[in-house]
Amino acid sequence: MVKSWRGLWLGWGAEVVIPEIADTGAEVKELIRLEGGKALFVKTDVAYENSMNRLAKRTLKEFSKVDILVNNATTAKLVRYWNYCLRNGADLGQLDIPRW
Repeated sequence: MVKSWRGLWLGWGAEVVIPEIADTGAEVKELIRLEGGKALFVKTDVAYENSMNRLAKRTLKEFSKVDILVNNATTAKLVRYWNYCLRNGADLGQLDIPRW
Protein backbone atom coordinates (compact mmCIF):
# COMPACT_ATOMS: atom_id res chain seq x y z
CA MET A 1 0.00 0.00 0.00
CA VAL A 2 2.74 2.45 0.88
CA LYS A 3 4.24 1.90 -2.56
CA SER A 4 1.00 2.90 -4.28
CA TRP A 5 0.45 5.92 -2.01
CA ARG A 6 4.01 7.24 -2.08
CA GLY A 7 3.34 9.81 -4.84
CA LEU A 8 0.50 11.33 -2.84
CA TRP A 9 2.59 11.54 0.32
CA LEU A 10 5.51 13.07 -1.57
CA GLY A 11 3.20 15.62 -3.17
CA TRP A 12 2.24 16.78 0.31
CA GLY A 13 5.86 16.81 1.48
CA ALA A 14 5.19 14.04 3.96
CA GLU A 15 7.84 12.13 5.85
CA VAL A 16 6.77 8.50 5.64
CA VAL A 17 7.23 5.63 8.09
CA ILE A 18 7.02 2.17 6.56
CA PRO A 19 6.25 -0.47 9.20
CA GLU A 20 6.45 -3.74 7.30
CA ILE A 21 7.11 -7.33 8.29
CA ALA A 22 8.76 -8.04 4.91
CA ASP A 23 12.03 -6.58 3.72
CA THR A 24 10.20 -4.98 0.78
CA GLY A 25 9.69 -2.00 3.06
CA ALA A 26 13.36 -1.15 2.56
CA GLU A 27 12.77 -1.04 -1.21
CA VAL A 28 9.86 1.35 -0.79
CA LYS A 29 11.99 3.53 1.49
CA GLU A 30 14.64 3.69 -1.22
CA LEU A 31 12.05 4.60 -3.88
CA ILE A 32 10.81 7.45 -1.71
CA ARG A 33 14.36 8.63 -1.07
CA LEU A 34 15.19 8.54 -4.80
CA GLU A 35 12.11 10.69 -5.47
CA GLY A 36 13.35 13.29 -3.01
CA GLY A 37 11.28 12.25 -0.01
CA LYS A 38 12.17 11.26 3.51
CA ALA A 39 11.21 7.82 4.80
CA LEU A 40 11.93 5.46 7.65
CA PHE A 41 11.56 1.68 7.30
CA VAL A 42 11.01 -0.24 10.54
CA LYS A 43 10.65 -4.01 10.26
CA THR A 44 7.48 -4.53 12.29
CA ASP A 45 5.18 -7.42 13.17
CA VAL A 46 1.89 -5.86 14.27
CA ALA A 47 0.95 -9.06 16.10
CA TYR A 48 3.51 -8.27 18.83
CA GLU A 49 3.25 -5.39 21.25
CA ASN A 50 7.03 -5.08 21.64
CA SER A 51 7.38 -4.72 17.87
CA MET A 52 4.77 -1.96 17.85
CA ASN A 53 6.47 -0.21 20.77
CA ARG A 54 9.78 -0.28 18.88
CA LEU A 55 8.00 1.20 15.84
CA ALA A 56 6.52 4.03 17.93
CA LYS A 57 9.86 4.85 19.56
CA ARG A 58 11.78 4.89 16.26
CA THR A 59 9.07 7.00 14.61
CA LEU A 60 8.99 9.59 17.38
CA LYS A 61 12.79 9.70 17.55
CA GLU A 62 13.05 10.29 13.79
CA PHE A 63 10.06 12.59 13.16
CA SER A 64 8.87 13.67 16.67
CA LYS A 65 5.15 13.27 15.83
CA VAL A 66 2.56 11.42 13.74
CA ASP A 67 0.04 13.43 11.70
CA ILE A 68 -1.61 10.65 9.66
CA LEU A 69 -1.83 6.93 10.38
CA VAL A 70 -2.90 4.41 7.75
CA ASN A 71 -3.47 0.88 9.03
CA ASN A 72 -3.73 -1.79 6.37
CA ALA A 73 -2.41 -4.75 8.34
CA THR A 74 -4.35 -7.97 7.90
CA THR A 75 -4.02 -11.72 8.02
CA ALA A 76 -4.47 -14.26 5.26
CA LYS A 77 -7.51 -15.72 7.05
CA LEU A 78 -9.20 -12.33 7.19
CA VAL A 79 -8.53 -11.78 3.48
CA ARG A 80 -10.06 -15.19 2.62
CA TYR A 81 -13.08 -14.33 4.79
CA TRP A 82 -13.48 -10.92 3.11
CA ASN A 83 -13.23 -12.48 -0.36
CA TYR A 84 -15.79 -15.14 0.59
CA CYS A 85 -18.24 -12.44 1.70
CA LEU A 86 -17.73 -10.44 -1.49
CA ARG A 87 -18.24 -13.47 -3.74
CA ASN A 88 -21.32 -14.70 -1.89
CA GLY A 89 -23.01 -11.43 -1.06
CA ALA A 90 -22.61 -12.15 2.65
CA ASP A 91 -22.61 -9.39 5.24
CA LEU A 92 -19.25 -9.30 7.04
CA GLY A 93 -21.06 -8.96 10.35
CA GLN A 94 -23.34 -11.95 9.74
CA LEU A 95 -20.81 -14.73 9.09
CA ASP A 96 -19.27 -16.50 12.06
CA ILE A 97 -15.48 -16.68 11.45
CA PRO A 98 -14.79 -19.84 13.54
CA ARG A 99 -17.59 -21.68 11.75
CA TRP A 100 -16.42 -20.40 8.36
